[in-house]
Amino acid sequence: MKHLLLSALLACMACGPPSHVQINPYAFSSPAQNTTAWVSLIADALQLNPYTDPATRADPYPCARATYAAQQQNTPLPRCYYVPMSLR
Repeated sequence: MKHLLLSALLACMACGPPSHVQINPYAFSSPAQNTTAWVSLIADALQLNPYTDPATRADPYPCARATYAAQQQNTPLPRCYYVPMSLR
């Protein structure tokens, strides 16, 4: 009886409309793509922060790469990430 009910449920699921499950594209991305996404996110945050040093805001990617590497290795974050522009 259990097999009959199971097969009936499977048949109903196969004939019904497709489910609205969205697949997360980041779950299947490569580690290099995830690294690039995190570095871009850190760079955007550095560039949009008004207290970031102007030189870092002009080219945030070297600092973002160093910050990401420090986060992955559990080491102190780089100086470019911490030193804000002086408020005058």
